[in-house]
Amino acid sequence: MNRKKINEAIGDEIRFARLRKRMTQEQLAQKTGLGRSTIAKYESGQIEMSMPVFIELCAAIGVSYIDILKGIDL
Repeated sequence: MNRKKINEAIGDEIRFARLRKRMTQEQLAQKTGLGRSTIAKYESGQIEMSMPVFIELCAAIGVSYIDILKGIDL
């Protein structure tokens, strides 16, 4: 799997987790200090997130980063 596919898969899992928690991108942006458009780009796989940002997003959503990674079929 190439990097773009991995970014898209992680972004999808972040989005699904956020939606399960009934959280908007704007709410997640406010909790993390990131911009809403940045959240959208992470979720769509347009930009690659660093591991610290990934962990911060997971914490803000209230989901384990391990659970997010388990959802990805590499």
